[in-house]
Amino acid sequence: MTLRGSCGRISRRCEYFVKYATGKSKGHLASEVVSFKSINETEVTIKRLIFGCSIYSDGANRVSGILGFGQTAVSLISQQNYAGFSYCIGDITAVDYDSNALILGGKPIMEGASTPMFMVIGKYFITLEKISVGDKFLDIDPSMFKRIDHQGGMLEEIRSVIGTTLEEFISERPEELCYYGVVTEDLEGLPTVAYHFVENAKMEFTAENLFKQDKADHFCLSIQISENKKIPMPFSVLGVWAQQFFYIGFDFNTMRMSFTRIDCDRLFD
Repeated sequence: MTLRGSCGRISRRCEYFVKYATGKSKGHLASEVVSFKSINETEVTIKRLIFGCSIYSDGANRVSGILGFGQTAVSLISQQNYAGFSYCIGDITAVDYDSNALILGGKPIMEGASTPMFMVIGKYFITLEKISVGDKFLDIDPSMFKRIDHQGGMLEEIRSVIGTTLEEFISERPEELCYYGVVTEDLEGLPTVAYHFVENAKMEFTAENLFKQDKADHFCLSIQISENKKIPMPFSVLGVWAQQFFYIGFDFNTMRMSFTRIDCDRLFD
């Protein structure tokens, strides 16, 4: 994320322009007293939190705002000088699910496997080494994970595993792999897909992490090409769909990211 702007002496307004990986926003800066309610119903108050009031945004449709967790000067993390943060994401399709959690302040809670992370222009990076489907590692040259112009073999391997069990749905978006059916019913026997990161940190995904029910009669692979004509990105994004049903922590002191599969309902039992 990059930020630039200016303040007017007469209007006394500060304008900003911010560019994210997949969009941009511009408007006016403001400050406010903000209170967060904790899990035990107590409140933590920030007396002066600076935020942007957008008058124009692109690439952030159907959202009411963006909460920054990078390490740029204007993010919530940087403004409060947090040593890290963690969160738990449940089923994002369930509108009444109320156990998603964001944990701020104090020493970050790290659970499960962990892998080193590093920062590049305010973004968190971790190093992917291998991808497996079931007990088979995909035949991908390790250098592919380090190059900008990467081509992957996961779509073809998924297609091979599913075979002719399901009828393939021809999507209007040619880069998508889709099938007729219902994810929770037709993919019960799908082998586990795993990402293998540095220091033997393995992140395993189920069908619900990998496929999205696009319409009532078909579903599509949620893994998509990260570089296209509209949004050129020379890196891959581990998106929120893949992070469902995981507790994920970021520790800035050790520069490590941790993750463990968990039901968010049980997080604070």
